Amino acid sequence: MRVTCAVEEGVPHRPIGFYALAAVVEKVSNLPANHHPFRGDGHFSALQLVWLATDNGFVRRGLGERMVGRAITTFAQIGSLIALPHLIVVPDPNDHDRLTRFYTKLGFSTYKDGEAMFLPLQSAVQAVNEIEAELAAEAVALPNPEEPDEDFTPEATE
Repeated sequence: MRVTCAVEEGVPHRPIGFYALAAVVEKVSNLPANHHPFRGDGHFSALQLVWLATDNGFVRRGLGERMVGRAITTFAQIGSLIALPHLIVVPDPNDHDRLTRFYTKLGFSTYKDGEAMFLPLQSAVQAVNEIEAELAAEAVALPNPEEPDEDFTPEATE
């Protein structure tokens, strides 16, 4: 299990949120038919977002979405390296409808008769690639200090 804490800038010893990821085994038959081209004994490994919590003062301020975004980025980076085809989450039954809407907005789909949700690896990788492309397009090109500035003309010295 990997636990990641979010802290407020300037207050590093006060967590304002956290999430935990764990490798789990899931039944292939729980997934919709078009999402389980697996061979083997009917089970597959997955990464599960097992905990996500924010401090009450940071609820509905985007912190949960940012933490899930970081979890998706982690999943996209390691999923193909260690054969984890899906990121799964089981929304709290006490707040199931709201959490299902929240995770659906982030690209997750329901399975297990709506009890749980999953995000395929290829969807996570595509989302991360799109965000990286947007950031690259917005980036300002910095001059290479090893290349001469074309606008600079040295003055002649006598």
